[in-house]
Amino acid sequence: MRLHPLMCVAVVLVLWPAPAHPQPRACLDFPNDPNGPLPRQDIDKNVYRKVPFKRAGRSYYVETFSDLANPSGPSEHCFRWEAVNASGSDLPISTFAWPRADIKVDPLRPGEEYREKNNRREHVRAQRTDNDVYAFENERQRTQSWILAGAPDPAGSDTSAIYRATRTRLVLPGLSQLGAPILEGQIVEITFGGNRAPPPEISQIVGFGRFAVRVVSQLVSRDGVLTVTTQASVNNPERLEARLAFPSLRALEQIRPQQIAAPQEAIRFMGLYQDLRNQFESNRGEWSFSSPIPGNLQEPARVFRVKQPVIVAADGVRHCYLVATYSLVPITLTLDHCW
Repeated sequence: MRLHPLMCVAVVLVLWPAPAHPQPRACLDFPNDPNGPLPRQDIDKNVYRKVPFKRAGRSYYVETFSDLANPSGPSEHCFRWEAVNASGSDLPISTFAWPRADIKVDPLRPGEEYREKNNRREHVRAQRTDNDVYAFENERQRTQSWILAGAPDPAGSDTSAIYRATRTRLVLPGLSQLGAPILEGQIVEITFGGNRAPPPEISQIVGFGRFAVRVVSQLVSRDGVLTVTTQASVNNPERLEARLAFPSLRALEQIRPQQIAAPQEAIRFMGLYQDLRNQFESNRGEWSFSSPIPGNLQEPARVFRVKQPVIVAADGVRHCYLVATYSLVPITLTLDHCW
């Protein structure tokens, strides 16, 4: 089939369907797990830690949970992270952040009904290691969990996409105005096209309690046109009044590069992001974002695997999650960009 020379990136938000076959626990968020939340013990690949914090003479505790599975082979991983404020009922924790789990919340209220979650399924390396958690803005403690550890191992096939772990400054040299946090951001450059297949989808579900946003990013062919499609939607069975912001996805919608990784578009992207960061929308369940990708799959093409914030405001609490997507712009954002 001859592909149209104009390709598109689209972002859509949709519900997480029930799995057709039994899935490992790490591939399920806890409302869809028959066994519920992750256990308070190290068992199999589940990692549990109770992390203490002190504030104004009072003791606070955050429980962190992490699980890992290989659902379809050694190169694909399901990561499951959860965090609970296990302090007293009158001890909310302001600005809790767990960078390696891509979770930030202000405040983190005590109790299971406020359990934070992030589940991601993608082809990346995994590693179990100590890492930082923060409370009350910048008070740091250590936990242990599974983390993403870079691009997947080479597939060893002439028909597989090529992954290269890199940093923004190496793809966009000379753009010092973006600042060190952006320039040092870790991204994955993915080359495909010609005889090389597009990369597989990235699936993720984030949220708190029974509230969830599912995000799926993939490359698909529709009517001869290849699109990068990121799909996501809200599952809100308790009908919480929530507003959502997708600043980077909204910014990408306005980017029209003539070439991938165009420096001027990277600068414009960050300016748009700052303008859109506080623009919340009512929860209408689904969203769709799109932007054209230049190129022709008869020749090698590339995209970038990056992280982008999804921000939820509900009941006086702000939640921020970094979701992994494919993008034309080689910029990955951090929890510091949430607000």
